[in-house]
Amino acid sequence: MNFEYIPKSQRQLKNNYTSRIRREKSDFPTFEDFKKWYDEKAKYCYYCRLSEIECQEIVVKSMLTSNRFPKDGKPGQGTSRGMWLEVDRLNP
Repeated sequence: MNFEYIPKSQRQLKNNYTSRIRREKSDFPTFEDFKKWYDEKAKYCYYCRLSEIECQEIVVKSMLTSNRFPKDGKPGQGTSRGMWLEVDRLNP
């Protein structure tokens, strides 16, 4: 199976930002500030150092089987959890 990395879309990032603003969980005054921070961050897991590209390849190639991941490795089918790394806090 061929694999091509799909970065998060502008829409996904904007939805994430808007959701955080509604829940008062954002330290960024504007979406542009959030996007700049996001773009500058290395995309890998803090704990295991798995990159976002490696994570997505594992999901797309169906190396993991769970209902939490997209069906047939396609975003938007099933759930999209696991296609991209999620923002997590080192000290929640």
